[in-house]
Amino acid sequence: MKKKLHIHSDNSTWSGSENMVGVMLKDPDIHEHFDVSFSFRGSEGYAEGIWTWGNSRFLDTIPITRMTFWITKLLKITKYKVLRPLLVFKYFCMVQEIYKLTKLFRRIKPNVLHINNGGFFGATSCNSAVISGRLANIATITYTINSTVKERWWERPITRLINKNVTTFISASNHLKNTTKCFDNFEVIPNVILPRKIMDREEVRKLYGWKEDDVVFLCCGVLEKRKGFMNAVEAFQKVKSRNAKLMVKGQGPELEALTKEIKGKNRMYLYNNPECPVDDYSMINACDMLVVPSISDEDFPNVILIAQMYGKLVIGTNLAGIPEMLKAVSGCLVESGDIDGLARAIQGYSSTYGPRVISSALAKMRYPRVYSREKSIKKYLKLWGV
Repeated sequence: MKKKLHIHSDNSTWSGSENMVGVMLKDPDIHEHFDVSFSFRGSEGYAEGIWTWGNSRFLDTIPITRMTFWITKLLKITKYKVLRPLLVFKYFCMVQEIYKLTKLFRRIKPNVLHINNGGFFGATSCNSAVISGRLANIATITYTINSTVKERWWERPITRLINKNVTTFISASNHLKNTTKCFDNFEVIPNVILPRKIMDREEVRKLYGWKEDDVVFLCCGVLEKRKGFMNAVEAFQKVKSRNAKLMVKGQGPELEALTKEIKGKNRMYLYNNPECPVDDYSMINACDMLVVPSISDEDFPNVILIAQMYGKLVIGTNLAGIPEMLKAVSGCLVESGDIDGLARAIQGYSSTYGPRVISSALAKMRYPRVYSREKSIKKYLKLWGV
């Protein structure tokens, strides 16, 4: 008889930190050993994203619970700066979360509870799930942290409670493990990307009017300040190569500022149409190099995994787990916030066709050796007693 695995996650959207949740929900090796169920906080963006990512036929085979919590309304109210102090009430919202999640876990009776959080403290329901898991007598509780851990003094009582009741914390990078002091039992399991059907490279380049000798540098992801895309735009203005182009693709709070900054600039483009026929995977495959200019709250960007899967070099900042991902053959590092250094890297790669092609081939060869689905899932199964 199979054991039961329940996965709980919480985010405002189905973003990069949800990638491994998607991998787990579809993974045949996990389903061979476990009956899998899933719960999430029911924000509109997340619910839309999960159904776009999956398909009804597949998701109908997994019991999914969309949770309603007070925190969702609180987050809507506090998006206005003047009301930010009201976020203190998020800790009181955890009482409701603990009640509802305990009730759910006692009904499902999972042997293993896996929690997926963006950063830490992160989403309150992820921390509430730990407490609920112990109240429901779940034997094994694992907890993935996908971004920065912030050890704030007023959250220490809850942090200690989480640390006491989680069996194993998981990170995709050694950096996060080595810099986190508030948790005792930490394992590193690299994230992986599942291949998908993509558009032909030449078709995408033709769609955007990119010539064969154009060297396209791509920034792709959520348009947030922490991603540093504005730095990439500023750096690109210093690049002299006429065949270099910068494409910024995504949506998010920095959209308006980036649109204003890029408008009218030569060789720079921003594309944020949510109905765009070109998905992120196809766009990364069609570009020549990925630029990841992150400046904070980063750990293990999935866009780098996608780029390496398709043999694309990456210019990344020396931040969090990015250096671990790039290593020697997958691109180059610049210091976070170093606009001149970023400009020099873009300038250099825009005029080095031979070395760029050779390094790209090496990066593509390295990817399956380092980021194997089988290897990562095997590590998770071992933590879960298989």
